[in-house]
Amino acid sequence: MTSAPGAYAAELIQSRNADASEALAIFHARAKAFKSRIAAVGGGRFNRAALLLAAGVVGAIVMMTAESRWVRSLPMIYTLSAIVSVAAVGMRIWLHAYYKRCAEVYRESFKANRRLVMDQDALVAVNGAGVSTSIPWSAIEDIVDDQHAITICLSVAETVSLPKAACENQNVEHFCRELRRRWQERREERR
Repeated sequence: MTSAPGAYAAELIQSRNADASEALAIFHARAKAFKSRIAAVGGGRFNRAALLLAAGVVGAIVMMTAESRWVRSLPMIYTLSAIVSVAAVGMRIWLHAYYKRCAEVYRESFKANRRLVMDQDALVAVNGAGVSTSIPWSAIEDIVDDQHAITICLSVAETVSLPKAACENQNVEHFCRELRRRWQERREERR
């Protein structure tokens, strides 16, 4: 934690590269934030149920057209239940593999020497190469502070995340409280 009059009040530095588990935790946190924002739009659960039902119907049509002897011997409800269950398990396995692959790619984004600096009028994100991005307080929609990362939501799909475990020997919790306090003050000033 650094302090200088006028320049900034607090700084958080990612002191080491995030490992795969930290990247996966951040990816899950971002996905969770994204899902909660999409859920606010409405219809998310209905869309998932419709997708699952459509997968089951397509599977049933394929099995029926194959005219398998065992399919014709079972009642229709058992066949449809089995198809829907297999489709749900398949989608879950695919989603897990997809998340792991995304976390591997994602990990490249979380290199050491990334910094978040609180300025008077903005939050400044500086990457390892020294390129800085100034994010006005008004551009921040939400700040999610979970056990793995600080996630600053700029829109439904765009966020800035910093893994807490990679900010070693720093008072991360104090930084998070100060970040949220400043952001809420600026929101109240705009109202």
